[in-house]
Amino acid sequence: MTAIYLILEIGVLLLIICISISYRHERNENKQKLKKFIENRESSRDLTNEELKLLEPFMTNKKTVHPYKLHPLIDHKVSVVQGPCIRHSLLTKGRDTDYYYEIGNIELFFPYNLDLYLSEYNIVEVVFTNQYAYVLSVNNCSIQFAFENYDPDRTKPIEIPESYMYLNEDTDKYGITSENSNLNSSDINDNDNKNDKLNKVDVQVDYEPLYEREETPLEIKTRNRGNYGILTSLCLTLATIFFMREWSAGSDQILATLVIDIACFGVAVFFIWHKPKRNSRPQQVETIKVNTFNKDPSSDKLIVGQKTNVSYPKYWSQFLPEVSKKTTEMDIYGYFKILLRCGNTLSINREVEQFGAPKMVVRNKVLFFVGSILAIVIYFFSDPINNSFSAYRYYSNQLQTWQVNDLTTLNNSNIKQGDLIAITINGASCDVKDEDKNNGNKCHRLAIKDKPLENESNQLMLSFDTINKIFDDNFVESIEDNELLLFRMYQQEMVKEYNMKNTGSYNSSFYRAKPILKLKNLGQMVIDINKVCNIFELECQNVKFRLTQLYYKEGFHDQANWDELVTRAEKFPTFNKIVEKSIVDKFIFDLKKMKKEILSKLTNTVSDYQFNGSGVDVTLIGNSYIELPQLYNINNPISDDDLKLSLDHYYKILTNESETINLVGLVGGVSHREDSSISQLKLNVKNYYKVDLEKLFSLASPVIIDIIMFVIMVLVALINGGLVLYKTIFNRRRLKQIIKYYSDRVVHYYG
Repeated sequence: MTAIYLILEIGVLLLIICISISYRHERNENKQKLKKFIENRESSRDLTNEELKLLEPFMTNKKTVHPYKLHPLIDHKVSVVQGPCIRHSLLTKGRDTDYYYEIGNIELFFPYNLDLYLSEYNIVEVVFTNQYAYVLSVNNCSIQFAFENYDPDRTKPIEIPESYMYLNEDTDKYGITSENSNLNSSDINDNDNKNDKLNKVDVQVDYEPLYEREETPLEIKTRNRGNYGILTSLCLTLATIFFMREWSAGSDQILATLVIDIACFGVAVFFIWHKPKRNSRPQQVETIKVNTFNKDPSSDKLIVGQKTNVSYPKYWSQFLPEVSKKTTEMDIYGYFKILLRCGNTLSINREVEQFGAPKMVVRNKVLFFVGSILAIVIYFFSDPINNSFSAYRYYSNQLQTWQVNDLTTLNNSNIKQGDLIAITINGASCDVKDEDKNNGNKCHRLAIKDKPLENESNQLMLSFDTINKIFDDNFVESIEDNELLLFRMYQQEMVKEYNMKNTGSYNSSFYRAKPILKLKNLGQMVIDINKVCNIFELECQNVKFRLTQLYYKEGFHDQANWDELVTRAEKFPTFNKIVEKSIVDKFIFDLKKMKKEILSKLTNTVSDYQFNGSGVDVTLIGNSYIELPQLYNINNPISDDDLKLSLDHYYKILTNESETINLVGLVGGVSHREDSSISQLKLNVKNYYKVDLEKLFSLASPVIIDIIMFVIMVLVALINGGLVLYKTIFNRRRLKQIIKYYSDRVVHYYG
């Protein structure tokens, strides 16, 4: 089940990354095309005050333009965009699906449900921000009508009265009628005297089918006849997941996984070279005769019919007129009506014949991305670089194995990266500042010392007995004696007498005696608390306050009271006192907080001792670790026993009395001091390295498989990265040659 979850997690992660990259790429393209459109636009009119007032709520409240963000208008000039409207869904954190709209790659925001009045082909008035455009009218519907009839629950458009349609002198310039929202050819003759820009919008066009044929072999070469590398990427990902699962399990022989990985790589290679036959089959090409056509540069399409758009290659745009009234033959194919030939000059077939077919880079980009991600995953998950060093040294007879039993031998050994080492040594302790304290009993960094912390010059070590007393269960101790028994009897008599006097009186209440106990050696407790607070420079306000309460019933506390209490305690350290149990409970609660503060301060001292001065810092790499008993309780003390356990652990570290630790692993790095002694070792202590050398470096060994997996993923990334670069350069050079070829021919053809 763990493997299945791991496969699903990585698969979902890769899918999310791919979708995110695709989404970002598409939105960035839209922004670039919007910028280009704004630079080349011609305004038809200015925004009216009424329209600006209707747009104001959407320009001041970010919730009203969701999923867009608030952006101010760049100006008040109104422009026209036209074409089919495409709606895209967005993945959001909410339950509802959000959408954004675009016409010709220009993103639009429709206020007041204006999107209900969209048709297959649309003429839309807009004003621009630097990210998207606000819609002012859609076909026959104005923003004023949409506002006056706005209903957030409406799902269908309503009939538009003629008074709201753009049919007057200012609005009829787009050729919109109440009967048909498409372009009307009868209006062209009435508008011949209008400027060229408007004529380009108003032309009514149509086309005549001539005949059908099959694609030529050269035209087929411009299509991607292979695949997009998705199945190859899936096989590589599965091979990586199966390997990582076995690597995590710690098995020293993973022959079954090796077989699965080989099968995955075999299938991946098959899909790399496999070209589905359906992609190589010639498609039907339709030859049409077009009397007139309009060009829409924003979407790289020609408008050749009332509801027909033809997509042309982007680099053809500079060779196509904005409006052509000359009869032209065109070859188109496919559902999306892709243009293969326009007239006798622009021809995909001729381009391939003279300049070669374009190189397809989509699959190479996918494999480069997947190979890079998987190589990075393997690099951080296992230890392929150091495994490679070790394998090279083994096969070149340079590999050394070390057996270390003391710090002196460790410091004087000529240990190198890629060596194998076995350490059995006293004085090793886990880093007390390990960042991942919630990782059970796992330790990822150790310190090896051979000398305890100096006692003579260290106030902490000299006072450790006092600190230990505070953490002892018997620090707060009570006793039972005759004085306490007599006091309780007297207390009961007083309570009984009080209750009898108040029986039957107004607002009478039954009084109960407060639990009491007799604290032993209260004076010594004050002395110990004062000493420890001074050692660690703690204020200890709550603890001092509770102790003062125990001495002085009024419970008032300041530094003068505390100093007086300390002086009295030093004179009478064995002083015992009868006190309320509730105050003692509060004192114990505050004392526990104080213990945690002491441990926090003590952690800094212990860590400084571990990793400063002499000794060796051992860092475990490649997700390896060793388990130490009770380490989790030591790092995360909750109960009083845990707090005492942590203190004892710190004391053993400072006195260099830590238990013996056994480490067997691969050396991943070595650092030295100025005197050439070793200051740090990086070790991978996975179980694989505990076997004999022949087994460790056999072909079925996880170490060798790790190296092979990493090399394969790096090669996949490098080869496909190189191919992406080569193909991109080739395609750009080819494009320049095509543009140069057309530049002298098309101008005469359309001139």
